[in-house]
Amino acid sequence: MLIYGHRGAAGEAPENSVAGVRHLIGLGLYRVEIDLRLSSDGELVVLHDRSIHRTHGIPGPVRSLSAAALARRSEPLSIPSLLQLLEACPELTHLQLELKPAPARERRPIAQRLAGTLQKIGAPLSRYCATSSDPMLLAAVRAAAPELPRGLVVTRSQDPSQIARLGCSMACVHHLLLNRFSMSTLRRLPVHVSAWTVNSTFELQRLDRLGCDSVITDHPTRLRSALE
Repeated sequence: MLIYGHRGAAGEAPENSVAGVRHLIGLGLYRVEIDLRLSSDGELVVLHDRSIHRTHGIPGPVRSLSAAALARRSEPLSIPSLLQLLEACPELTHLQLELKPAPARERRPIAQRLAGTLQKIGAPLSRYCATSSDPMLLAAVRAAAPELPRGLVVTRSQDPSQIARLGCSMACVHHLLLNRFSMSTLRRLPVHVSAWTVNSTFELQRLDRLGCDSVITDHPTRLRSALE
């Protein structure tokens, strides 16, 4: 079973930060899940929430701030752009890039910016999987970058045909939704099943017995030790 660090290594280092991803790499783990949102100047920045109040104590929606302003106002734990994080962490072998749900007017710009950023890095697109719980956003990604792998983030029971219609190669499923029946259904599709967010060794072992392909965890040190 593969291990992805959740938001870098959210239980062990600042979430969605370069420092957090470098911490993960320092553990000898090279697969990560990060969250992406659009800044006011059209950059994809690495952040989970709509605002930076919880993580940085600063009010204001992300969409009203530029990428540079986000970096300045969040010192010393800056909020990186996707490009900055990829350039700082070239050792990563695979990334789940979760695009947070967005209004219709932002879907195409997000998809185009993602495609452009990955093209600038120049690594094979197989190194990434664009994931989202927003099917329309995944459709926009498919139009902008047909060869970029996609994954549906499943937060509730969902029609498996939706995964197939979107051409997804990954299903990112909340771990409590995974059981023998749901795994059997997913196994009828050619998808990698990744469970989130798994922080206990008991749950890791249960998912391993089910045949889950990977887990996303806040505590990569703990789960890596359990697998070893």
